[in-house]
Amino acid sequence: MKSYKKIYSEINKLNGSIVEETFDYDKSGLLSKSHYFGTEYEKWIDLITNRKENILYKSALNEYYMSNLALVQGNYRHAFVSLRFFIEQTLFGIQLSINEQELKMWLNRKKDMYWSSIVNEESGIFSKVYIDVFCPNLSRYADKYRNMAKQVYRNCSEYIHGNDIIDCRLPEKIQFDEMAFNAWHKEATIVKSVVTFSMFVRYYDLLDNMEAKENFESYLTDIIGHKPEIQQFYDKECIA
Repeated sequence: MKSYKKIYSEINKLNGSIVEETFDYDKSGLLSKSHYFGTEYEKWIDLITNRKENILYKSALNEYYMSNLALVQGNYRHAFVSLRFFIEQTLFGIQLSINEQELKMWLNRKKDMYWSSIVNEESGIFSKVYIDVFCPNLSRYADKYRNMAKQVYRNCSEYIHGNDIIDCRLPEKIQFDEMAFNAWHKEATIVKSVVTFSMFVRYYDLLDNMEAKENFESYLTDIIGHKPEIQQFYDKECIA
Protein backbone atom coordinates (compact mmCIF):
# COMPACT_ATOMS: atom_id res chain seq x y z
CA MET A 1 0.00 0.00 0.00
CA LYS A 2 1.30 3.45 -0.93
CA SER A 3 1.93 5.91 1.84
CA TYR A 4 -0.37 8.91 1.92
CA LYS A 5 2.66 11.13 1.28
CA LYS A 6 3.49 9.27 -1.92
CA ILE A 7 -0.12 9.43 -3.08
CA TYR A 8 -0.26 13.21 -2.74
CA SER A 9 3.21 13.64 -4.19
CA GLU A 10 2.08 11.79 -7.29
CA ILE A 11 -1.02 13.96 -7.55
CA ASN A 12 1.16 17.06 -7.26
CA LYS A 13 3.39 15.76 -10.04
CA LEU A 14 0.33 15.05 -12.17
CA ASN A 15 -0.99 18.57 -11.56
CA GLY A 16 2.34 19.94 -12.75
CA SER A 17 2.11 18.04 -16.02
CA ILE A 18 -1.47 19.26 -16.52
CA VAL A 19 -0.31 22.85 -15.98
CA GLU A 20 2.17 22.42 -18.85
CA GLU A 21 -0.46 20.82 -21.06
CA THR A 22 -2.94 23.58 -20.28
CA PHE A 23 -0.53 26.35 -21.23
CA ASP A 24 0.46 24.48 -24.41
CA TYR A 25 -3.21 24.33 -25.39
CA ASP A 26 -3.90 28.00 -24.63
CA LYS A 27 -2.67 29.48 -27.90
CA SER A 28 -5.05 32.45 -27.74
CA GLY A 29 -3.84 33.71 -24.36
CA LEU A 30 -7.01 33.18 -22.32
CA LEU A 31 -5.00 32.39 -19.19
CA SER A 32 -3.03 35.58 -19.50
CA LYS A 33 -6.23 37.62 -19.82
CA SER A 34 -7.72 35.92 -16.78
CA HIS A 35 -4.67 36.64 -14.66
CA TYR A 36 -4.58 40.24 -15.92
CA PHE A 37 -8.16 40.73 -14.72
CA GLY A 38 -7.08 39.84 -11.18
CA THR A 39 -4.39 42.52 -11.21
CA GLU A 40 -6.93 45.05 -12.48
CA TYR A 41 -9.51 44.06 -9.85
CA GLU A 42 -6.85 44.80 -7.24
CA LYS A 43 -7.02 48.44 -8.30
CA TRP A 44 -10.47 48.68 -6.70
CA ILE A 45 -8.97 47.37 -3.47
CA ASP A 46 -6.26 50.03 -3.61
CA LEU A 47 -8.81 52.73 -4.45
CA ILE A 48 -10.93 52.08 -1.35
CA THR A 49 -8.16 50.87 0.91
CA ASN A 50 -9.65 52.38 4.09
CA ARG A 51 -13.23 51.14 3.63
CA LYS A 52 -14.41 48.26 5.80
CA GLU A 53 -15.99 46.30 2.95
CA ASN A 54 -12.54 45.94 1.44
CA ILE A 55 -12.05 42.77 3.48
CA LEU A 56 -14.60 41.04 1.26
CA TYR A 57 -12.91 42.19 -1.93
CA LYS A 58 -9.53 40.95 -0.73
CA SER A 59 -11.06 37.59 0.10
CA ALA A 60 -12.81 37.51 -3.28
CA LEU A 61 -9.56 38.25 -5.12
CA ASN A 62 -7.78 35.41 -3.34
CA GLU A 63 -10.59 33.09 -4.39
CA TYR A 64 -10.36 34.32 -7.98
CA TYR A 65 -6.68 33.40 -8.12
CA MET A 66 -7.50 30.03 -6.54
CA SER A 67 -10.03 29.52 -9.32
CA ASN A 68 -7.35 30.19 -11.93
CA LEU A 69 -4.94 27.84 -10.16
CA ALA A 70 -7.50 25.04 -10.01
CA LEU A 71 -8.22 25.57 -13.71
CA VAL A 72 -4.63 25.20 -14.89
CA GLN A 73 -4.15 22.14 -12.66
CA GLY A 74 -7.17 20.38 -14.11
CA ASN A 75 -9.28 20.64 -10.95
CA TYR A 76 -12.23 21.99 -12.90
CA ARG A 77 -15.05 21.54 -10.39
CA HIS A 78 -13.09 23.51 -7.81
CA ALA A 79 -12.35 26.17 -10.42
CA PHE A 80 -16.08 26.78 -10.88
CA VAL A 81 -16.71 26.70 -7.14
CA SER A 82 -14.11 29.42 -6.53
CA LEU A 83 -15.40 31.45 -9.48
CA ARG A 84 -18.85 31.47 -7.90
CA PHE A 85 -17.40 32.46 -4.56
CA PHE A 86 -15.57 35.34 -6.26
CA ILE A 87 -18.69 36.89 -7.76
CA GLU A 88 -20.89 36.40 -4.70
CA GLN A 89 -18.25 37.76 -2.32
CA THR A 90 -17.71 40.83 -4.51
CA LEU A 91 -21.39 41.60 -4.93
CA PHE A 92 -22.04 40.98 -1.24
CA GLY A 93 -19.30 43.48 -0.43
CA ILE A 94 -21.02 46.04 -2.63
CA GLN A 95 -24.35 45.36 -0.95
CA LEU A 96 -22.86 45.83 2.52
CA SER A 97 -21.00 48.97 1.45
CA ILE A 98 -24.25 50.90 1.18
CA ASN A 99 -25.51 49.96 4.65
CA GLU A 100 -23.06 50.45 7.50
CA GLN A 101 -25.35 48.77 10.01
CA GLU A 102 -25.50 45.56 7.98
CA LEU A 103 -21.76 45.72 7.33
CA LYS A 104 -21.04 45.93 11.05
CA MET A 105 -23.48 43.10 11.70
CA TRP A 106 -21.62 40.94 9.19
CA LEU A 107 -18.26 41.84 10.73
CA ASN A 108 -19.72 40.77 14.10
CA ARG A 109 -21.05 37.50 12.66
CA LYS A 110 -24.65 38.59 13.01
CA LYS A 111 -25.50 38.64 9.31
CA ASP A 112 -25.14 36.12 6.51
CA MET A 113 -24.93 36.44 2.76
CA TYR A 114 -28.16 35.75 0.85
CA TRP A 115 -27.84 35.66 -2.92
CA SER A 116 -31.56 36.33 -3.37
CA SER A 117 -31.15 39.63 -1.51
CA ILE A 118 -28.24 40.71 -3.71
CA VAL A 119 -30.18 40.17 -6.95
CA ASN A 120 -33.56 41.29 -5.62
CA GLU A 121 -35.30 43.17 -8.42
CA GLU A 122 -36.69 45.87 -6.13
CA SER A 123 -33.89 46.45 -3.62
CA GLY A 124 -30.75 44.61 -4.73
CA ILE A 125 -27.63 46.10 -6.26
CA PHE A 126 -29.02 45.60 -9.76
CA SER A 127 -32.29 47.35 -9.01
CA LYS A 128 -32.99 50.57 -10.86
CA VAL A 129 -33.58 52.32 -7.52
CA TYR A 130 -30.04 51.48 -6.39
CA ILE A 131 -28.30 52.33 -9.67
CA ASP A 132 -30.26 55.60 -9.96
CA VAL A 133 -28.67 56.70 -6.69
CA PHE A 134 -25.07 55.85 -7.53
CA CYS A 135 -24.82 56.06 -11.31
CA PRO A 136 -28.16 57.08 -12.87
CA ASN A 137 -27.04 57.03 -16.50
CA LEU A 138 -26.39 53.30 -16.23
CA SER A 139 -29.74 52.35 -14.69
CA ARG A 140 -31.05 51.17 -18.05
CA TYR A 141 -28.66 48.22 -17.79
CA ALA A 142 -30.07 47.04 -14.46
CA ASP A 143 -32.17 44.18 -15.81
CA LYS A 144 -29.46 42.99 -18.17
CA TYR A 145 -26.76 42.69 -15.52
CA ARG A 146 -29.09 41.26 -12.90
CA ASN A 147 -30.06 38.50 -15.32
CA MET A 148 -26.43 37.90 -16.25
CA ALA A 149 -25.47 37.63 -12.58
CA LYS A 150 -28.30 35.22 -11.81
CA GLN A 151 -27.52 32.99 -14.77
CA VAL A 152 -23.77 32.75 -14.23
CA TYR A 153 -24.31 32.10 -10.53
CA ARG A 154 -26.69 29.29 -11.40
CA ASN A 155 -24.29 27.85 -13.96
CA CYS A 156 -21.40 27.78 -11.50
CA SER A 157 -23.65 26.40 -8.76
CA GLU A 158 -24.37 23.33 -10.89
CA TYR A 159 -20.74 22.30 -10.43
CA ILE A 160 -21.23 22.46 -6.67
CA HIS A 161 -24.53 20.60 -6.39
CA GLY A 162 -23.81 18.24 -9.24
CA ASN A 163 -26.12 16.60 -11.77
CA ASP A 164 -25.78 14.11 -14.61
CA ILE A 165 -25.22 16.79 -17.26
CA ILE A 166 -22.43 18.50 -15.32
CA ASP A 167 -20.83 15.23 -14.32
CA CYS A 168 -20.68 14.23 -17.99
CA ARG A 169 -18.86 17.46 -18.79
CA LEU A 170 -16.09 16.81 -16.29
CA PRO A 171 -13.32 14.24 -16.73
CA GLU A 172 -13.58 11.21 -14.47
CA LYS A 173 -10.00 11.69 -13.28
CA ILE A 174 -7.59 14.58 -12.92
CA GLN A 175 -6.49 15.47 -16.44
CA PHE A 176 -6.56 18.31 -18.93
CA ASP A 177 -9.97 18.68 -20.54
CA GLU A 178 -10.55 21.09 -23.42
CA MET A 179 -14.32 21.32 -22.94
CA ALA A 180 -14.08 22.09 -19.22
CA PHE A 181 -11.29 24.61 -19.85
CA ASN A 182 -13.38 26.53 -22.39
CA ALA A 183 -16.56 26.27 -20.30
CA TRP A 184 -14.79 27.94 -17.38
CA HIS A 185 -13.60 30.81 -19.57
CA LYS A 186 -17.11 31.29 -20.94
CA GLU A 187 -18.50 31.74 -17.43
CA ALA A 188 -15.48 33.77 -16.28
CA THR A 189 -16.06 36.27 -19.11
CA ILE A 190 -19.57 36.91 -17.82
CA VAL A 191 -18.37 37.11 -14.22
CA LYS A 192 -15.74 39.70 -15.16
CA SER A 193 -18.32 41.81 -16.97
CA VAL A 194 -20.83 41.70 -14.08
CA VAL A 195 -18.18 42.43 -11.46
CA THR A 196 -16.64 45.30 -13.42
CA PHE A 197 -20.01 46.92 -14.10
CA SER A 198 -21.04 46.57 -10.45
CA MET A 199 -17.81 47.98 -9.04
CA PHE A 200 -17.92 50.89 -11.47
CA VAL A 201 -21.51 51.77 -10.55
CA ARG A 202 -20.66 51.71 -6.85
CA TYR A 203 -17.28 53.50 -6.88
CA TYR A 204 -17.04 55.50 -10.07
CA ASP A 205 -17.51 58.75 -8.12
CA LEU A 206 -14.10 58.05 -6.55
CA LEU A 207 -12.55 58.24 -10.02
CA ASP A 208 -12.77 61.99 -9.66
CA ASN A 209 -9.35 62.97 -10.94
CA MET A 210 -7.42 62.36 -14.12
CA GLU A 211 -4.84 60.08 -12.48
CA ALA A 212 -7.48 57.75 -11.07
CA LYS A 213 -9.44 57.66 -14.32
CA GLU A 214 -6.36 56.89 -16.36
CA ASN A 215 -5.36 54.13 -13.94
CA PHE A 216 -8.61 52.31 -14.72
CA GLU A 217 -9.00 53.28 -18.36
CA SER A 218 -7.57 50.25 -20.17
CA TYR A 219 -9.33 47.85 -17.81
CA LEU A 220 -12.74 49.51 -17.97
CA THR A 221 -12.69 50.12 -21.69
CA ASP A 222 -11.68 46.51 -22.29
CA ILE A 223 -14.52 45.02 -20.22
CA ILE A 224 -17.43 47.48 -20.49
CA GLY A 225 -16.04 50.13 -22.82
CA HIS A 226 -18.54 49.38 -25.60
CA LYS A 227 -21.19 51.26 -23.64
CA PRO A 228 -21.63 54.87 -24.78
CA GLU A 229 -21.77 56.01 -21.13
CA ILE A 230 -18.28 54.63 -20.51
CA GLN A 231 -17.00 56.16 -23.72
CA GLN A 232 -18.46 59.47 -22.62
CA PHE A 233 -16.79 59.10 -19.22
CA TYR A 234 -13.43 58.85 -20.93
CA ASP A 235 -14.28 61.70 -23.25
CA LYS A 236 -13.83 63.77 -20.08
CA GLU A 237 -17.56 64.01 -19.59
CA CYS A 238 -19.24 63.44 -16.23
CA ILE A 239 -21.70 60.54 -16.13
CA ALA A 240 -23.82 61.61 -13.20
